[in-house]
Amino acid sequence: MVLFGVGAAVEGFWALPALNSAVFWANVVFLGCMVSFLGSLFCFRAIQTIGATRASMFINLVFVFGTLLSVLVLSGSLYWTSIAGLVLVVSGISVVNLRTDRTPPDRQT
Repeated sequence: MVLFGVGAAVEGFWALPALNSAVFWANVVFLGCMVSFLGSLFCFRAIQTIGATRASMFINLVFVFGTLLSVLVLSGSLYWTSIAGLVLVVSGISVVNLRTDRTPPDRQT
């Protein structure tokens, strides 16, 4: 955090024209308040519904959506390593949340 502050001070971030824009500040408020609020709300609801262990796996979807949106919105490049990573993340989430009818050996009655 200290290095971020030092880098911002050296670059003179206060001179950027975006800081004088109402649209910039509206985006900051929206991302800081609304998105954080909704993300937390969905996270707490998921923990309540499916449990903390299974809900915690979905934090990995941040990287999936970040990669896909960067390609779709920003016309970013999608390399084979990114595709392999996306497949691994989605398959890992699927394996963890796979329902089985088997009960663990220590809980059989």
